[in-house]
Amino acid sequence: MINVRTFDLNLLRVFEAISIERSVSRAGDKLGLSQPAVSNALNRLREHFEDPLFVRTVLGMEPTPKAELLASFIHDGLATVRAGLTSSTDFNPLTSKRRFHLLMTDVGTIRFLPLILPIMNKIARNIDIAISETNVSNYADMLSNGLADLAIGRLDLDPTLCSELIHTSTYLVLVSRAHPALKVGSNGEPTISNEDFLNANHVVFKAPGSTNDPLEDALGTKWGQLRTALSTPYVTAIPTLIVDRRAKRTPLAG
Repeated sequence: MINVRTFDLNLLRVFEAISIERSVSRAGDKLGLSQPAVSNALNRLREHFEDPLFVRTVLGMEPTPKAELLASFIHDGLATVRAGLTSSTDFNPLTSKRRFHLLMTDVGTIRFLPLILPIMNKIARNIDIAISETNVSNYADMLSNGLADLAIGRLDLDPTLCSELIHTSTYLVLVSRAHPALKVGSNGEPTISNEDFLNANHVVFKAPGSTNDPLEDALGTKWGQLRTALSTPYVTAIPTLIVDRRAKRTPLAG
């Protein structure tokens, strides 16, 4: 029997983080704790509940049936506490020393942080930002449970969460200048035909956990003709991957 009076409630935050991240190290990153500290907290939880709670597998730390039963109560309880604390706290960006946790990809960081940081330097100099990237499928839980404050990206979130369109992007084809399919168009600009585009070997970027692909939507039934020579979750690596440094090889298209 657990003694509620002496139970360390901080352990519940560790339980919540592991149940969402399915990783001791990533849970530590979210909580600002070292991996040994999270492991120690997990061992204490196991002793309290007399159950392994999370078992290491090739897919990560999988919850036991008891952990799955506890998860909903712990998540809901912590969410209620956070909502109460937030609603009763006045926020002044000029004096606040809060740390905000943002979810975004490397592209989001490159695109939006240069716009955000100059404004913060003027009106919120003491506020810190921590950027995290995780599986997109975890975004809603992390926002709902207070492990993240804001997510920026191509998202399809739960309607109970507030969202707003802040940016639209145009998708382009990125190819090496040495690609044999690249031609000069009538306007003097480089161009590639639809046929050559479909026949090229492609590098395709797909964020972890993303549910749809804009390129697939655009190509429709022709999507099946596209050969994905390489798929990567790291979009900023694509420019270095498509540059042909060996003349005997056909460059890729991204």
